[in-house]
This record gives sequence, C-alpha cells and structure tokens, in this order.
Amino acid sequence: MYDEALHSAESAKEMGLVDEVFPADELHAKVQEYAEELTTKPANALASVRRCIMEGTAGSFEEGLAIEKAEAVRLAGSANFDEGISAFLEKRDPIWERGKGLEPASILPYWLARR
Repeated sequence: MYDEALHSAESAKEMGLVDEVFPADELHAKVQEYAEELTTKPANALASVRRCIMEGTAGSFEEGLAIEKAEAVRLAGSANFDEGISAFLEKRDPIWERGKGLEPASILPYWLARR
C-alpha cells in the first residue's frame, strides 16, 4: 500500500488485507450470504461497531478509545445486552430487538448499485 503496488487478491489475503477471496462469479452470492449472517446479530451492536470504525479512526488514539468506551457503556444498558446474557446462560439462541433503520441485509442492493 505504501509503494502504490497493485496486489492480487491472493497476495492481499496473504498480507492480511482481506479475510477471504472468491471467484468473481461467486462474489454476489457470498456477499448476500454474509449480509444474511449479519441479520442474526443485534442491529444496535453492528451500528456501534460501525461508529467505532468510522469515527474512532478519524481522531487521536485517545479519542477513538473514548468512542469505544461510550459505545460499550451504551450497549451494556440495552435490552439486547440483557438478552445476550440471558440467551447464553439459558443455552439458547438470542432473540434480538430490532431498532429503526436499515437491517444489515438491506445494505446489499445499495452496495451492489454503487459498484
């Protein structure tokens, strides 16, 4: 990245820049599969992760930690946090509360339209 060299997908995976590599004809299905997997996660936690990444990397290290701390405190007071603990202790799948906004799977058509 520093030397502006172009790398193959396999090379990017070896360097740890990407987690997985797929043939082009499988990409749409793999993205759909991943988006559907995300719908099984609590939407408020996914939003917090996104906020930490987008806002937490824009400032200093200390500012990023402050954003992560604020998100952790906010999530710890949520119904989804309680549900996650209960589901774990009861050895069952959690039933997440869904909030307003986009569900993760609905992002796929938007993402594909931008390509």
